[in-house]
Order: sequence, then C-alpha cells, then structure tokens
Amino acid sequence: MTFCYAPLNTNGQGTQFRILHLLPGQPSNGVRCCLHQLGLDGNVSYDALSYTWGDLKGTKEISCDGHTLRVTTNLHTALRRVRSTTEVKHLWADGVCINQQDVNERGKQVQLMKSIFSNAKCVLIWLGEEDETSHRALELIGDLAKSVDRFLAEGGDMDDVDFNDPLAEKHFSCYKNLEQFTRLAALNAFTHRTWFARVWVVQEVSMAARAEIIYEDLNVDWEDFTVATKAYDNLNLHMVDHERVARAREEWLSGTHLELLSLLFRYRAFGATDPRDKIYGLDALTLHKHEALKVDYNIDVATLYRAVAKDVLQTEMDLTILSVPKRFAGDIIVGLPSWCPDWSSTRLCPGLGLAHSGNRPADIHDMRYNAGGGSCLQEVHLRDNDTALGIDAVILDEIAAIGPVLMTDRVPRTVYGSVRIPKCSFALADWTATAGLLSSTDSRPYVTGEPLADALMQTLVAQSTTESTEALRKDYSILQNFAALARLARWIPAFTPSFVAESMVSVAHRRLFGGKSDTMSYDFRVGLSCLTDRRVFRTAKGYIGLAGALVEVGDRVAVARGGKVPYVLREAEGGWTLKSDCYLRGIMNGEAYDESQLERLWLV
Repeated sequence: MTFCYAPLNTNGQGTQFRILHLLPGQPSNGVRCCLHQLGLDGNVSYDALSYTWGDLKGTKEISCDGHTLRVTTNLHTALRRVRSTTEVKHLWADGVCINQQDVNERGKQVQLMKSIFSNAKCVLIWLGEEDETSHRALELIGDLAKSVDRFLAEGGDMDDVDFNDPLAEKHFSCYKNLEQFTRLAALNAFTHRTWFARVWVVQEVSMAARAEIIYEDLNVDWEDFTVATKAYDNLNLHMVDHERVARAREEWLSGTHLELLSLLFRYRAFGATDPRDKIYGLDALTLHKHEALKVDYNIDVATLYRAVAKDVLQTEMDLTILSVPKRFAGDIIVGLPSWCPDWSSTRLCPGLGLAHSGNRPADIHDMRYNAGGGSCLQEVHLRDNDTALGIDAVILDEIAAIGPVLMTDRVPRTVYGSVRIPKCSFALADWTATAGLLSSTDSRPYVTGEPLADALMQTLVAQSTTESTEALRKDYSILQNFAALARLARWIPAFTPSFVAESMVSVAHRRLFGGKSDTMSYDFRVGLSCLTDRRVFRTAKGYIGLAGALVEVGDRVAVARGGKVPYVLREAEGGWTLKSDCYLRGIMNGEAYDESQLERLWLV
C-alpha cells in the first residue's frame, strides 16, 4: 500500500516538522523508516541530510510506516549509507520529511529550513556514489588539513600564502611532486561534483552547527575540507563552487550578512530543480527580511522574479539590478520583462568590470562607474501589474557597428605545448575593425582626444585596471601578438597532427615575441576576463563600447537617473526592451548625464 502523509499539526504556529527514524539494517536489506512529528522547540537530537535530488524520473521504493514511498535514487543511496546496522538514526531529509506533492506544506516547511538546519546536531553532506578517485581525494584532504595545521602553528597565514614563502615551501612543496598529480586531479574532480553547484547547499552548510561529508566508508569534517581546499586554491595546486560554499559559511559565522541583490548575484551560477528555489534557497542568509521572499510555491516563476526585482529597486533606490548579466540562450521565462533578471540562468558571465580577483568575490555593488552623475532614484515607477519599469533617461547615441561575441566555451584550441593563447585573442582582430582602427600604428584621435588605440585598450578592460597608460600599452601590444597567433591557430586544419600544430605555433611565437616576455600583467588579465559573453561596438557618433551578447546595430544607448552605467535599449511595442548594460568610453563619469534632458522611458 502506498504511503500517505498525515497533515502537520500546526497549532496555529506553523513550527511542526517531521523527523525520520531510520531503522537499522544490513547492506542487503531494504530501507525502512518511520515518521514522527515534533515542534521546533522540541528537545530532540537529529542530523540533517544535505544532498542533490538527481534525476527526478529515477526513483526507488522505501518502507515508511509500513507502506511504500518512492524517493529519488540519490536519496535512497544516501539513506542506505547513513543507516546504522544496530541502532535507529534520527534524521531530517526533505525528500521524505516534506510532502513534496503538497505545495502549501512545501512552502511553509521551506520557511523553517533555517531553524531545521541550525538546530541539527550535524549536517551530513552526501555527494553521491563513490568512484575510483574518491578515496584519493579524501585522503589528500586529510593530508592537506594536517599540513595547514602545522603551517599555522608555525605562524603561517593562509590568506597570504605562496611558494615564495619559505614556510609554505617547507609544508606544501611535497604536493608539487609528480606522484601527487593523480591525487590533485582526484580532488579537482571531487570539488566539481553536482552538490557544490546546488543553490540550497549555500544555506544548509552556512547554518550548520557542524557539517560532515559522508562518502562510502569515509567521513570528512567540513572544517578539514575547507582548510584543505583553501590551501589547494591559494597555492594554485582554482575559485570554483566549493570555495563559494565555504566562504558563505565563514561569512555567516562571522556575522557578515549580504544584501539580497548581492546574494543573488554571487550565487546565480548555482543550480536548482525548481527555479523559484534560486530565490527561496538563499532567503535565510539575507541581511534584511523581504516580503517578496515569503515562500509560496503557488506563484509562478515570473511573478516571483518580478516581485524580487521590485523589492530590490525599492530597497536600494538605484538601477544596479539592471546590470545583472542577461540570459542570451536557452529557455526564456514567459512573462518576465526585459528589465527583470532571470535568476534561473546558471551561466556565469562576470558583471561589467567585476572579474573575481584576490580573496574576495566580486559584488555587483562594486561597479566603480558614475554614468548617471551620482544620481539616485526619486521613486520607483511601475505599471501594467509591475511588468513595465519607468526610468528617467537620456538617449545618447545609436549603435552603428558590432563585433562578435566572445563565447569562451566555443573558442578553438588555445594550448600548443608551452604556448597558451588568451581566449579573447580570437576576437581581437574583429573588435579592432569594429572600433575603426586601421592598423596597429593608427594614431587618429578618439572623440575624447586620446588616441583611438588607447580608447579601445581601456574599453577591453572596462577601465577596471589601475595601471598606467604606458603599462597598458605594453600589455595591449602583447595581446596583439597573441591575436596574430590566434589567426594562425584558426588556419591550422583540424586534421593536422598535434606535434606539427605545436611546432607551427611555437615558431610563430618566437618570431612575434623575439625572445621578449609574453606575460601580461595580472591586473590586465583580470580585466580581460570580463570580456566573456560580451562584444565590442561602435556608435554613430564614434564612441567605442562593450556590451552583452544581445545588442544589435540600431539599438540605442542611454544614461539614466540612478544608473552607474549606460544601458542599451531597443524600441518595442509599448516601450523599450533592455538588452544590456554597457561600458561606453568617455561617458562613464557623468559626462553625458543632463537632468534637464531626461525623459520617461518604459522598459517592458
């Protein structure tokens, strides 16, 4: 007989939840359990399970209160792993403890997640079934954690560590040996498991009194995992999702809480089975409570995302939210206006001028531009059931030419032996032509009076570097040489033997650089990383800019009250659609903003 959930006894408080009593069993036995209701104020010890749902179509049976209940294959495997052979385990797992078919119950229980996870004795993290590299990864985590302990005990600092430090060399040089490569590769694969890219884990781990990774017959304390992967990243033994989760926990425990937009922007690349959970999964971590975040699975995705955008606009009273990179491929959410971010997109395109560098991830509020003259919104104008946003703006110019979009996951081969060609090199020639540069020695002035080449150079890094003009020219010269190598690489037929292609590129590299360094400065390379999913454009008045993939010839460029950057707009029925924010060389400090020229434009 199929299991049926008994309704939760709310007592008017809505704080009741279920605990799973996982009955003991041998590996060959089926999973058996009982469900018990209790209140959040109940004095009960339990562990909370954090896992990925996996394929929702693949389910297996468990016995719950003597009846059949179907759960995802991942949860079934996790319960078998957690189960004791001799004693009952008290556990909370959403796939069993919440009636997933009851959207009202689901919404109410999600609001209790902060308390459920923070009250748990331990959060058990199930990453999935073991593979042939898992043991190597977990052993390396243990070894690295011990090395970090010894390093810190002798006065080391993990936030400022590299192999130029004799103390770091003493404790970590062993991990550079060739025999360690298989273990390092195993750890890299381990940290790329799906769990690390799931939006709910940010909250689940941050709230935990204690967290532990469970993996077949090995358990690893989360704190050991954190210090081990910090050494792995900081020593270059890579910022990936595991580091973001670890940072979220560190910030929460230290009392550092982010504004809603900052949270959504930072964790936008994390996935969720239900796109509404991209919002609800971060609710407990926000600095302030927001009415728009009240969990309700009866509302559609577009309505929720609009409500969140409205809340952010009214809280911050500026247009920063319009700079969240836009989705340009995949399924479009019906009913979502162009000005409202699509948080379901997991493609991680950097914000304009906001590449990650150092130990602190980029925050969307860090944009150092002032195209709107430092103005703030006086009022948030919405109409048509909050689907149209009114902005007060000045239309400055029209896009006359566009270059190709740099999609870094689609560029040709970039590594030829010891030669590594920067990905943006493959678009540089086209972008140079778009900007109107006739040659590398073209000295014509830009509209601001500076050399046209300097204007393009600053546009490519969105004016995000503090380097001098001379230093930037040196970096740009190196990039131009790589662009020549990129043209050669495109010409080499795909069937060419690898060693022949490497030889051709190597010879060309020697001729281009003539024995000089091919290393661009760190600041310049960080700035170039913001080119991902963007394109260079030129306006009818001769301005050079950098914008997202959706812009086309004929689109208009505008500056608006409350906006730090200009925006690319396209006329549409009932108003304008927002296609991208942009960098436009020469107007980023309010040069074109004029309050007397503002007009109301409706973004739809």
